[in-house]
Amino acid sequence: MRHLNRRRQQGMALVVSLVLLLVLTLLAVSHTQLILLHERMSAEVNTRYQVLQIAEAGLRDGERDIVENIQTDTLFDAECAEGLCQLAEQGEQAWQSDHVDWISGENTISYGQNTGATQLLDVSRQPRYIIERLSVVERGASLKRGLTSALDQGEWYRVTAAGYGLQGDVEAMVQSVYRK
Repeated sequence: MRHLNRRRQQGMALVVSLVLLLVLTLLAVSHTQLILLHERMSAEVNTRYQVLQIAEAGLRDGERDIVENIQTDTLFDAECAEGLCQLAEQGEQAWQSDHVDWISGENTISYGQNTGATQLLDVSRQPRYIIERLSVVERGASLKRGLTSALDQGEWYRVTAAGYGLQGDVEAMVQSVYRK
């Protein structure tokens, strides 16, 4: 009888060992999948950050374009010809208008086009931007009490820039308001 009982116990140890091995394998596979998921998420955040920096470079190029090339007699129009927009309606957004095509680049300005900035590397295409003339206020315009407000003086522009990632599948848009 004792001999028969030992055989059953030895067989049972094998079954328990195989079940434990299966559980450990499943835990290892799920842990590996979790690590891969975290790695992909981290890479996505890094890519978005890089694209945001590329868009920011386009924004700074647009501001430089204002300083170097935009004069009081520079022509801005409602069709945003050559990326220079003057909207007729208050509250309209040129960057959302039908005249501006961010994908084809129609009526936008490419990074470095007007400033001579060196082309960026590791992008599917160079950042693009548009410049909107927001208002022109005479220098020295006064408020109700006869005080001059620095905010009211000068020419105001909104620069909208789009940046693109290496694959072209990630895009970021940024804006700034610039006073000249």
